[in-house]
Amino acid sequence: MNDFSERVFQVVREIPRGKVTNYGFVAFAAGNPRASRGVGFVLHRNMDPVNTPCHRVVFKDGSLCKGYVFGGPDVQREKLEAEGVRFLPDGRVVTGKTSSLLGASASLLLNALKAQGGVSDKLDLISAQVIEPISKLKIESLGHHNPRLHSDEVLIALCISALTNPLAQLAQEQLGSLRGCDAHFSVIISEEDIKLYKRLGIHVTCEPRYEVKKLYHK
Repeated sequence: MNDFSERVFQVVREIPRGKVTNYGFVAFAAGNPRASRGVGFVLHRNMDPVNTPCHRVVFKDGSLCKGYVFGGPDVQREKLEAEGVRFLPDGRVVTGKTSSLLGASASLLLNALKAQGGVSDKLDLISAQVIEPISKLKIESLGHHNPRLHSDEVLIALCISALTNPLAQLAQEQLGSLRGCDAHFSVIISEEDIKLYKRLGIHVTCEPRYEVKKLYHK
């Protein structure tokens, strides 16, 4: 077994019961962010599904793996539902990740609103032309070091976009449907994000993993 395979298995062993992550994050946490497809190959050779729960790894759009090696997607779903994972009507779970413009919590929130509103994952609810000036304001005028939008900021941007974008308006109308949902984060999120999620009625858990020893952004 090579080093990458062992790191993949180690990451997957640490996914808590009742939580999921995606292939891209496993690749990132295993030290090779571009090897999400390689993660799939490694997990296809998993010989110990009890201690290495590969059923907790899904695609980035929240869909299940048709080639799940221990019985296919129906068995994978059964295992996740037995652990309390909730599925959308179309059989997906929702994931999100940090990007250059959005923090993980903001990304997850937008993806959840898209899913609830039936908006394609490939469509942008908020254009970069709306997000970038807010990021610039945070850095240049407000003294922030992190340009990424938090959850409250992304909701404000969504409201602005809803004035001219019907899909953004549709997504905004889904906020109430998130009450009672669970959100699990494998990165550190801010207190502001946690408070917003709680105000929306979303239950939050957080068990961050670190690729480097620098744990916090200043």
